[in-house]
Amino acid sequence: MGVTADTPANIVIGAGDVYVDGAIVGATMENNVFRVVREMFQPDLNGVPGPLEGTDYIQSETVELEVTIPELSADVLELLIPNSDVQTSGGDKIIKSSGVRRIASDAYHDWELRVPGLDNVEFRFRANRALVTGNVEFEAADDGALAPRVTVQGRWEAGNTTSSPWEILRLLAGS
Repeated sequence: MGVTADTPANIVIGAGDVYVDGAIVGATMENNVFRVVREMFQPDLNGVPGPLEGTDYIQSETVELEVTIPELSADVLELLIPNSDVQTSGGDKIIKSSGVRRIASDAYHDWELRVPGLDNVEFRFRANRALVTGNVEFEAADDGALAPRVTVQGRWEAGNTTSSPWEILRLLAGS
């Protein structure tokens, strides 16, 4: 039997909470997904029936965090569509295309999925310098919440390409 005394502490249950730049985003729905995305290269060697151990090469690497966010505060809406133009009038906010094609530096944020474990263990999955990529779709239904599903993708740091776009932390409270 493969169960050990540490098995319960090493099993993580629950969707966790999503934070951006250290502040909680609010409620999420469905599964929160953290994935490390790598493009690999293996040379096609003559006389070898398939990829050869020790010849794998990472061509590119990033991270994606996929979340569904039903709490559509004005701040969350700004996060969902990077480089949008935000106009404030009284308590109202109008968010629209800025027409600017290059994404501004302040549109990149540190996203983090925190999932509590057992016995004061916490797992943190970080997408560093991340940007919402792809489409943001708002679908309203009579039998569900208007909750866009977004994918954020981590970025390498300009001037310091040894700084990873992702981190996974297994933290013990008090350590």
